[in-house]
Amino acid sequence: MNSQQRNYPVKNSNSGYGAYTQDYDNNRPQINAQSSSYYQSNNIPSTMSEHELAKKPLVSGTDAKGFQYRSPEIGRVIPQGEIINRVVPYWELFVSNAGLFGYHIVSSAVKNIGTDDALDILFFNGCNSEHAQSNLDVCATSILSWSLVGGSLLYLAFASILAFFLFVECKRQGYPATFTALWNSPLFLVCYFFKEKNRIDLLTIPNRFVGFRKWTRLHLHRLGLAIYSFITTGIIIYYLNTNLTVDQDDLKLQEQYKDGDTFYKIYNPFYLPYYAAMYFYVKTILSSIIEIKNFSDFDNEELVGINYASLKIH
Repeated sequence: MNSQQRNYPVKNSNSGYGAYTQDYDNNRPQINAQSSSYYQSNNIPSTMSEHELAKKPLVSGTDAKGFQYRSPEIGRVIPQGEIINRVVPYWELFVSNAGLFGYHIVSSAVKNIGTDDALDILFFNGCNSEHAQSNLDVCATSILSWSLVGGSLLYLAFASILAFFLFVECKRQGYPATFTALWNSPLFLVCYFFKEKNRIDLLTIPNRFVGFRKWTRLHLHRLGLAIYSFITTGIIIYYLNTNLTVDQDDLKLQEQYKDGDTFYKIYNPFYLPYYAAMYFYVKTILSSIIEIKNFSDFDNEELVGINYASLKIH
């Protein structure tokens, strides 16, 4: 686009929406005269310092009980702490589950098959009847291996392709594209090194103001992660129900050691990696659903939840 500025809304208690301008040079919202009444209506003087403004709640009104509402955060700056915190679930899921747990399954299965072409059998011929094992369900192990390792690689490739198309879409509309594309890709950790003025996710701006294609609002990368996690969780449960896992020999020894204990299988230590994997996958499913819900409508005001009238503000 030729223009270097775009107008976005600011909640105005008198006339609905005023406007602020997104300046491409510094990537920060610049408040214009149309939205000044918003700040005046909330008793926030325009002459206050940044430190003083930080202490004031940005609210758009109060209810009958004095609880206040905060306007939705549109085009907010992503802090570095949020970027680091986002690494944790990815570390848990892809390093612990797809990496360590996947390696345990694959290496143990290859050892149980015990032939020179065991890896080829596991990934490409595991469900052939001639490769059946008395102490290992090779077919179920093959499916689980594909889900853990292949599924994670497929998701990473899918999310990377989506990020590339998002980059193209941002460029098509004339916006700075690098941060938004990386933030919504598996390489989001790189965003930590961006300057603060450039750490704005354009997908946090309602689409009627930026004009992106509709697919950018479908949360495809989050849906893909949730679907991958759901499928893998189901396969792990199915795999455990076969009672012929890669840990079968150790489980039999544990059964003899715990002879007569009805619930030995539930708290058997050899099942802990499976339980941990399911925990991380289920947590990823829930967090993905919550993120999709939270990012689906940026027009909803947020209840601050504090009755300021009952507090002594210093």
